[in-house]
Amino acid sequence: SLRQELAVVKSPAEKGRILHDISSAFVERQPDSALVYADELLAVGLEIKDTLLIIRGYLQLGIANDNLGNMTKAFDANSKALELAILAHRENLMADCYSNIGLLYTRQKDGGAKSLEYYRKALAIRERLQHPAVNQEYLNIANYYMSTNNNDSAVYYCEKSLEYTNAESNPISTAYIYNALGTIYFMANDFTKSILYFEKGKVIKEKLDDKRGLVSAYANIGEAYAAIGQYDVAIENLNVAAAIANGIKNKFLMREVYFTLSSVYAKKGDYQNAYKTFQLHTAYRDSVFGEQKSRDILDIQTKYETERKNSENELLKQNNDIQAESIRRKDLLTYVIGGFLFLALIGAFFIFSAYAQKKNANL
Repeated sequence: SLRQELAVVKSPAEKGRILHDISSAFVERQPDSALVYADELLAVGLEIKDTLLIIRGYLQLGIANDNLGNMTKAFDANSKALELAILAHRENLMADCYSNIGLLYTRQKDGGAKSLEYYRKALAIRERLQHPAVNQEYLNIANYYMSTNNNDSAVYYCEKSLEYTNAESNPISTAYIYNALGTIYFMANDFTKSILYFEKGKVIKEKLDDKRGLVSAYANIGEAYAAIGQYDVAIENLNVAAAIANGIKNKFLMREVYFTLSSVYAKKGDYQNAYKTFQLHTAYRDSVFGEQKSRDILDIQTKYETERKNSENELLKQNNDIQAESIRRKDLLTYVIGGFLFLALIGAFFIFSAYAQKKNANL
């Protein structure tokens, strides 16, 4: 229906809105298609010089490239979106950018501290604006603490996320919180509770046809069954996860699933399949996380932070120049007025003196 609407709409702004909605609809299921519509959205925004459309275009490009495993492009797009959102004072969009960049740092080796920094920036904005997406920021921080084995903090932020999540109106967030709780119990070696929460999340994701979420659900369930020695059930779930990840062409998820699958095959004693799946893991790992890509991302981060500081310094310099010019003009005006008053006093003195002489002469 959106495509039909796109074919007849004439207003560029309306066309941009529809392109954004189509890209959003595709971004998890078919990120390569989302990329095409995001490019078109950005082109429309640039053509009509609509800052909001440009920011949204870059944001969609960032998410789609992240889902495709194009880390450098994802970081580049989100950094450009953040730059424009700051200049336009669009706080909600700034929070979107901070959240997305935080997620990208979680993909980086030793990027955890940086990811938490960006998640907290996003959370501060969401809390101040009382934005519904505050639940997602709490969940992002919970995921960070899980990655650092800080289970108490992870549980706290999961519970905070649940406080702001309505299961009926926001089922996808509920599913991701269940997934987070399943992960916490997995780390605590309570595999029965872990599988229970993973399954609860999977049911919701199947109803919503959330492909990316289903990859994580099946992979997590598989890993939990492997932990209790049920290798065949584990392999079955992991193969489903791999098939879905391949279907949506998500290199990052394929890398993770194949690594887990290789480990389970090895535990089962099936070394031939363990070797094959580890080779697939290595291929996707090198594709997504090559050393050059990591350097590229750090270079881009440095570049944008430097440009932002330069912009701020230039703006500060311009403000100082304006203030200095204003002071100079005020001083000049003071001198001019003072000069006029001085001349007026001298003129008055001569007039009064002439009048006095004339008066004396008359007498």
